[in-house]
Amino acid sequence: MTKIGEDVSKRLDVIPAQWRVLVKRRPKYICRRCSGPVVQAHAPEHVVPGGLPTEAAIAHVIVSKFGDHTPFYRQSEIYARRGIRLDRATLGNWSGRACFHLQPIADHMRRHLAAADRLFMDETMAPVLDPGRGQTKKGYFWAIVSDDRGHSGPSPPIVLFRYAPSRSGAFAEQFLDGFRGRFLQCDAYDGYDRLTEVARLQGPWTLVHCWSHLRRRFVKLARNSKSPIAEAAVRHIAQLYAIEAMVRGASRDIRLAARKEHSLALVAALKMWFEKQLSMISSGSTLADDIRYALNHWRGLTRFLEHGRLELGRVDDWRGDRRSRGFTGPAAFASCRCRSSRHSSVSSRRSSNRACGFTAPGFHLSHQAFALDRSLRRAGMRKSLRVSCR
Repeated sequence: MTKIGEDVSKRLDVIPAQWRVLVKRRPKYICRRCSGPVVQAHAPEHVVPGGLPTEAAIAHVIVSKFGDHTPFYRQSEIYARRGIRLDRATLGNWSGRACFHLQPIADHMRRHLAAADRLFMDETMAPVLDPGRGQTKKGYFWAIVSDDRGHSGPSPPIVLFRYAPSRSGAFAEQFLDGFRGRFLQCDAYDGYDRLTEVARLQGPWTLVHCWSHLRRRFVKLARNSKSPIAEAAVRHIAQLYAIEAMVRGASRDIRLAARKEHSLALVAALKMWFEKQLSMISSGSTLADDIRYALNHWRGLTRFLEHGRLELGRVDDWRGDRRSRGFTGPAAFASCRCRSSRHSSVSSRRSSNRACGFTAPGFHLSHQAFALDRSLRRAGMRKSLRVSCR
C-alpha cells in the first residue's frame, strides 16, 4: 500500500492528578578497620518535620483551598476516592506550616508596597467559619495593590491580602502603618476618610476615587430602570475609558498630556451635565443619589487629570477573581441597553445623547480617538488601538 495522505483529528483528554509515594533511602556506613561511628547523610529538611507530604503535595492543597476555593473537607473526600485518607485537620496543619515558611515572601512584598508612591486598596466581604455556632460570620479581605504597568513603571505588580473581622477604617489605617506612599486609589467608602488625617512624615494620604465604582451605580440603574439619563452617563464615562485604553502603557507624561487635551473637557462637561440633571429630577430618587455621589466626590474623581501615574479606575484583575462587575471600558457603548440599537451608528448615538440633554464638548469619541492617535504617532508611542463605538 502507498500512503497518499492522512486525516488528522484532535480530541481533548485529561490525565487526573496522580498521587505517589516517594521512597528516599539513606545508607548507613561504618569502617570495619576502626571503631569509628556510623556515618549517614543528614535527613533533608521538610515543611512538615517527619511528615508525609512533599512540598508539591502541600502546594497542591494550598492552591486547591485558596485558589480553587475547595474547602479542606471537600478535598478530604476527593482524596478518599483515590484511597488516600487525609482528614481536614491534617490538611489544615500542612497549610499552617506552609504559611509560616511563606511569611518572608509576604514581608518582602509588604516592603515593596510600603515604598510605592501610589497604591490601590479595596475590601471585600468573605464568609468566615464561626466555631460553636454552626454558621458563618462576616469577615473582610483587604487588598493592597501596587501596579505601575499603566504608565510603564519599573516595579512589578504586587497584591497583598490582609484579613480583618470588620470593614472599619481603623483596619485600613493599621494595614498602611509604616507605608510611605502619597496617593491611595479607592472607592468613596467613608472608612478611608480617616487616612486623610493621619499624621505621617510624608503627610496624610491623598485619596483618588475610582470611576469604576461610580460607573457601576449608573450601570445598575440603567439595567433596572432603563433610565436614559443613567444610560447617557454610562456612555460618557465609557469615552473616558476609551481614551485611557489608548494611552495605557505609555509614559506618564504622554498620559497626562492626553488627559489634559481630551479627558479634561469631557470631565468638565459631565459635571455641568450632572448639576443640570440634578436640578430637574426628584431629589429622593436613586438617580439623584447617584449623581450626588459623583458630585460629592468630584475632587477625588478628577485627580487622575493632574498626574499621569494615577489610574481612572481600579485594576480589574487584582481582586482575586474575574467576576463581571458592570461594564468595562469602551465595551459599555455596545453593552448598554439604550434606546438605540446595539449596532447603531455614531450619529444615532449622538441622537440618544441629545435626547438625554447631553452634548459631548467639541467632537465625538471617534474624532477624539483619531486626534489622540495622531498625537501618539507623532510622539513615537502609537500602540495598536481598538476603540469601538458600536
